[in-house]
Amino acid sequence: VSYVKIEGSYIRNIEVDERNRLLVSHIHQIVSKMGIKTIASFIEDRETGEILKGLGINYGVGIHFGTPRDI
Repeated sequence: VSYVKIEGSYIRNIEVDERNRLLVSHIHQIVSKMGIKTIASFIEDRETGEILKGLGINYGVGIHFGTPRDI
């Protein structure tokens, strides 16, 4: 396993939900000690991205980075 993707339901409202913030932080801490990178999904705005960056999350996906497009 090289990456752990953190489900969007834990990311949503992370700016006001302390329990989700703690859970995401601890997931990142545990897997990073095992050499695994974290990916947060459902990043909808800059504030959420900044919070996740502050927690050390490695990568993110979501509408903040661009809307889905046809491939």
